[in-house]
Amino acid sequence: IIKSDDDSFDDLRVVSVIPNVTDRKTDDRYVPSAAYKLGKVPRVALTDGFPILLASEESLDALNERLVKKDKKLLPMSRFRPNLVVKGLNKAFDEDE
Repeated sequence: IIKSDDDSFDDLRVVSVIPNVTDRKTDDRYVPSAAYKLGKVPRVALTDGFPILLASEESLDALNERLVKKDKKLLPMSRFRPNLVVKGLNKAFDEDE
């Protein structure tokens, strides 16, 4: 049970997924051709239109460096809700290639 005066949950949001109402079609540019052959084009609900979000720690570090230069708050990785986080890329944003 979460109490409204519990400070440990000050940034808690409740989200509901309603079947056949909240799901969206995945952007065709990012659907593997094998999905069409299987007849199962991914649908998403709580994402921005992609079935998987890959992020790297190097990219987050680069973003946070830019934010520091502008006197902005650092962002945690959880802000982007990635499915997969990798570390050890040669440079920031290599996961986009």
